[in-house]
Amino acid sequence: MTIVINAEWDFSSGKRKALVEARRDQELIHYNRMNLESAFSRKQFANDLVGKLNNGVKVADVETLLIEQLSKLLNTPAPEAPPKPTAAALLEGMPEDIQADAISKLQDPELIDEIRADCRAIGIAGDTTVGLAVYCIGVSRLLDRPMAGIVRGASASGKSYIIGQVAQLFPPETKLEAHYLTPKALYYLPDDALVHRFVVAGERPRSQDDDQADATKALREMISDGVLRCITVEQIDGKLQTVECVKPGPIAYVESTTASRIFEEDLNRCIILPVDESPEQTAIVIKATGQAAADAANGDITSRIILTHHAMQRMLQPYKITIPYAPFIAERFRTDKVEGRRMMPHLLNAIRAACLLRQFQKRPADGVLQADVGDYRIALELVKPTLRRLNDSADANVIRILDAVRKHVVGDDEFTRAQAAGWAGVQQGDCNGRIRILAERGWINETVEGRGNRPAKFKLTDLEPDADDADDLAGLPTPDEIRDRGGVK
Repeated sequence: MTIVINAEWDFSSGKRKALVEARRDQELIHYNRMNLESAFSRKQFANDLVGKLNNGVKVADVETLLIEQLSKLLNTPAPEAPPKPTAAALLEGMPEDIQADAISKLQDPELIDEIRADCRAIGIAGDTTVGLAVYCIGVSRLLDRPMAGIVRGASASGKSYIIGQVAQLFPPETKLEAHYLTPKALYYLPDDALVHRFVVAGERPRSQDDDQADATKALREMISDGVLRCITVEQIDGKLQTVECVKPGPIAYVESTTASRIFEEDLNRCIILPVDESPEQTAIVIKATGQAAADAANGDITSRIILTHHAMQRMLQPYKITIPYAPFIAERFRTDKVEGRRMMPHLLNAIRAACLLRQFQKRPADGVLQADVGDYRIALELVKPTLRRLNDSADANVIRILDAVRKHVVGDDEFTRAQAAGWAGVQQGDCNGRIRILAERGWINETVEGRGNRPAKFKLTDLEPDADDADDLAGLPTPDEIRDRGGVK
């Protein structure tokens, strides 16, 4: 029996692997692409081979042969990895008319409206606020401190669809898409896999227990620090050894959730993007779905839009950004809540992302862009739902449950969670957490505790949401005030 070793680099994982073939009298018996430096992988290969041979060959003998071949392999120079193409090189390979369209969009003073229109053209019906926010989060990957966001909404509200459609507008080299990230997944990516990358994750589990808190710890650290550090123990050549793992960032990040409550540690690091669940928005979505089915040629338009945005993203360059009116914002920022320490950076980063997106409409000086009032106006729209927390305001979709109950309940009549969900047009699983928030705020009272098959019952109270809840700016200056105070156009 002869074992022949061929080696090649596996550039997708950043680790060297070997193609191992086991032959007997020139007949191929077993092969595998494996990490030959791993004792576990060698043992597994040997077991598989011995099981196929069934002729008295011992696992230890095969492992010995593998180690001999490993020694030869390590003394053989491996080919260097080909350099990754730069954004400029990838852009140069795109059609000239696509590049022309991209420059035209980036230079257009109505760029934000153009992006909204493109969001609608690729299938995001009605309100495009969340789509625009996800787009700006993706652009922020070029910043030293990118943005992170959580799109929140009921099941079937379209939150994951919006994220997925917007993600199409970013070329492959700018993003990392994963429907699910295990707690340790980020540690085992190639060293450069997260550097200024837009990480598009799936849906956050609804359960918010200690295990889930641990699962998101790596993400919290990467979002906050821009680098991931871990000291762990791995088996190397049959021995346990301490290994330091460092993965540089930073990353822009977005995920979705149906959860009414999110861990405070995660919530404070992200802006919240609630999906419009109103019947009016549902009607718009259904109408758009029907129209899309009738427009057979729409695919060509969508493909061109996606290619144009790929070119736009390859044209955008990183810059340092100054915000001359930031001290005025700080003067008006609420200081009575410790969450403000996180929310002020959220607002400033949103301004920087808007400025970066609009860089072709500005004149950089020495590698620095200056944010203007237009950038502030865009940023305010993106972070309004997050700023509402400074007013202790409930989420708009929580208030919608309360409004639905008030329309259907008369006097002291009781109601159940199932009734509230039906009146609001959402699933009961999505409604339960919102009912809990309404009870905590004193807007409803639980009159009958739920037990077994007996549902809990509730009554409305006389308390109403504060009128101050309507102040979406949380006391911040308006764009006009910024212009009048700082003279920034």
